[in-house]
Amino acid sequence: MRAWLLRLRKDGVSLGDVRPAADWLEGFVSSEQRHTRSRTVLCLVFRRVGDANMLPNTAELFDPHILSVRHGTIYLRGHERVQQGKATAAVVQEWRLDCQRAVPPGGHYGSPLGELAPVVRDSERREEET
Repeated sequence: MRAWLLRLRKDGVSLGDVRPAADWLEGFVSSEQRHTRSRTVLCLVFRRVGDANMLPNTAELFDPHILSVRHGTIYLRGHERVQQGKATAAVVQEWRLDCQRAVPPGGHYGSPLGELAPVVRDSERREEET
């Protein structure tokens, strides 16, 4: 699925939902099953637009749970892997996926922070003027 991603936490600390356009990432979300020593875990994988399949994933969310779905936006909570020296830790991560503004074939809507201007036909303008 093509979407815009905003990570709502950094190292487990909440960053909030209102952030600059530079913090948003445009790309694709897919799901995979990862096998651990004791169980199989669902993992959402986000890959930025233009990243080749051979590059590391931009973001991964393990054991995701949907918090809410509102107006084309999905809020998820799960765990992400964080490297601390040679050790690996799991911290809480939250994602905001804006699917409403995903790029359609042949067009580009722009940043999720921008507003889409409504399409007004010339006939509608004439009706408003009279």
